[in-house]
Amino acid sequence: MNEPTTSVKRARGFIVGAGGHGRVVAAVWRRAEPDRELIFVDDNPQLTDGRVAGLPVGGTVQWLRDQGPETGPVIIAIGHNYVRATLADRLNEKVCFGNVIDPSAVIMPGAELGRGILVGPHALVHTGAMIGNHVIINSGAIVEHDAVIGEGACLAPGVRMAGRVQIERYAFVCVGVTLVGRVRIGEGAIVGAGAVVTADIPAGCVAYGVPARVIRQATPDDWLRLL
Repeated sequence: MNEPTTSVKRARGFIVGAGGHGRVVAAVWRRAEPDRELIFVDDNPQLTDGRVAGLPVGGTVQWLRDQGPETGPVIIAIGHNYVRATLADRLNEKVCFGNVIDPSAVIMPGAELGRGILVGPHALVHTGAMIGNHVIINSGAIVEHDAVIGEGACLAPGVRMAGRVQIERYAFVCVGVTLVGRVRIGEGAIVGAGAVVTADIPAGCVAYGVPARVIRQATPDDWLRLL
């Protein structure tokens, strides 16, 4: 007589945001944990009960809040820093945030990571670096020793920095930027693609060029153009 078969329930993980960055997070998470069941969460009602990149869309952010903190790790996959921060506040204490780290990334001993962080393929976080909650460290980005990356900041692909750089919360450092040692990027500043930062950038400014210089105050349109 055949024994009855029992299905093993797979551990789940939740990705908030089923757009382009959400698909990036899903691809990294699949590589890191191929046995985990991944579920998108998105407030677009047209996506509910559908599939994105082969993964189901389970429901809205409110649906996720109702699941409780024991349902599985959550990462917010929204590229807009301030929108990601708003969702983090909404979900805080209602879910358990987890980190998604590509197997090819290197996290050196002595580095400290918060919660809800993405570390993409071939990125490096060196010893003594401190990474705040809900930071995005994209493909090939280098976070050198003793750097401090504030909550909700984003490093685009190929960002390179020397030691003891400070990037304050919600700042956005675009693709291919180089930062010399000990410079500071102020809260909510945007550093344009390919810039070479040799001096501090004030909060809330747009800066670019070689060397980088402040162009103007950042506007909502600047943030939309980043996505």
